[in-house]
Amino acid sequence: MSHRASMQGGASVLIILLMIALSAFGLLALYGARSDYRLAEKNADWTQKYYTVDTLAQKETARLDKALRDLSEGVYDASDKVTLTVAARNIITSLGWVFPPGGPFTVTKTVSLDTMHITVTLALPSPVKENASCTVLEWLETQDGFTYDEGLNIWLGD
Repeated sequence: MSHRASMQGGASVLIILLMIALSAFGLLALYGARSDYRLAEKNADWTQKYYTVDTLAQKETARLDKALRDLSEGVYDASDKVTLTVAARNIITSLGWVFPPGGPFTVTKTVSLDTMHITVTLALPSPVKENASCTVLEWLETQDGFTYDEGLNIWLGD
């Protein structure tokens, strides 16, 4: 009879271990879902920020293109067709565009929002073509670097 009493206690221990295991898996699933939710929120924030900066860059590009089209005396000097007129240079620089050292017929501008930046490089309209618009040479998205929070005790190496 003593053997029978010990078998009934074994089933209770097995049920308790099973409940502990199921509780542990439930907590793991809960933490995993919470982690996925946080990652989805960060992704949504990044995507919204990217498209906001992209829209700002497109508006700046359109402003420059429209200003150069509306310029009455043209973008290039009529005598040699290779130098920009003073009015064109003034309009380009007043809109915040910069002439990079690479060439006189390209302009660049960086649009930023928080830590996200888009740098646009444009080729100015060709002096030969009538009603030509600016051509996009580069559309580069960059972000500022980040550092880990020291309070998280993350090992960063030597």
